[in-house]
Amino acid sequence: MPSIFSRIAAGDIPAEIVHQDELVTAFRDARPAAPTHILIVPNQEITGVNGLGPMLSGEG
Repeated sequence: MPSIFSRIAAGDIPAEIVHQDELVTAFRDARPAAPTHILIVPNQEITGVNGLGPMLSGEG
């Protein structure tokens, strides 16, 4: 089941997106803990560190 973050990145859940490219989506937090609170999430669902590919882990 996709996480809430993956669903936001896919456009299934509305959010105030401030940046989106082929790797990440950045959006404003719905309940900010600071005046500027932006979440940056990978567009690809990652279940753990072992799920990182070489490009995302910094090895590529």
